[in-house]
Amino acid sequence: MIRRDFLRLSVAATPAMALALDACRNNASSPLEALAQPDSLYGVMDKTELQAIGKAYLAQTPSTKGSLQTQILGQNPAPGSSPDTVSRQIAAIVQQDFSAGRTVILNGWVLSLTEARQCALHTLVYQ
Repeated sequence: MIRRDFLRLSVAATPAMALALDACRNNASSPLEALAQPDSLYGVMDKTELQAIGKAYLAQTPSTKGSLQTQILGQNPAPGSSPDTVSRQIAAIVQQDFSAGRTVILNGWVLSLTEARQCALHTLVYQ
C-alpha cells in the first residue's frame, strides 16, 4: 500500500473508529472500576486478550501489583469523581504516554504504559 493511500484511509476511518470505540466503551459503576477498564482497547480485543496482556505485564513487573491504581492516575480518583471523568482522565494520560514514548510491547501489541497497567489491574479485578 502506498503511504498516501494509507494516510487517506486512516483519515477517513478515524470518525468511524471513534464512534465504534465510543459504542464499545464499558460502563463502569465506580471510579475505581473505571481504572480497571481499558476503554481504548475494548473495541480491538476481547477479555481473554486483555487478561493475557495483564498477566504478561504483571510477570514483567511483579513489584507493581500493589500500586497499579496509583500508577494509572498518579493518585486514586478524587472523592466524588464520576466513572466518566476518570475514563476521560485516563484517555488523556494514554495520549500523553504515546506522545512521550512511554510504551511497552506485550503479546505483540504496542500499548501505552497506562493501558498495560489497566490490563494488569483488569486481570486482578476480573479474574
